[in-house]
Amino acid sequence: MLARYVNGAQDVSCIIVCRSRLDSSKQSRQDLERGLGEDKILLEGMIFYGRHGTLPTEREFGQHFAVDVEIWCDLRPAGLSDDLSQTVDYSEVHAQIKEIVEGEPVNLTETLAERIAAAILERHPRVEGVRVRISKPNVRLGETVLTGSAVELVRRQDTDPGA
Repeated sequence: MLARYVNGAQDVSCIIVCRSRLDSSKQSRQDLERGLGEDKILLEGMIFYGRHGTLPTEREFGQHFAVDVEIWCDLRPAGLSDDLSQTVDYSEVHAQIKEIVEGEPVNLTETLAERIAAAILERHPRVEGVRVRISKPNVRLGETVLTGSAVELVRRQDTDPGA
């Protein structure tokens, strides 16, 4: 920061001459403000068939759910060692998500997202945080058919177990 001085006193208007490289990415800045690092594993476009929803037809016939996850964790140890045990095995994460979405029906997509986030955080201690987005394509609301609806949430490891 560079301050300008007027008559020996610091002027209240100052000029910021350096900015974090994260300013160029609003999303990265928001993620870091939430206390998460920059490294992440992305699993995008996982499609599963489930019988979730509040309507009887959703339970009877089921529908497709698209799931995307972002997993924040330090990827440096795996990158330097080329050792799978030093990262999160995303085939395991995929299997967990598949089991949840194709498993026991729930009423709300929000419930699915919470269960997925909790399962990832519980089973993978390397994970600092996770973003889960679940989309339902072709959602009917009365006479209208939406391209889709979605929920998205971000959860992180509980750093204070007593909280």
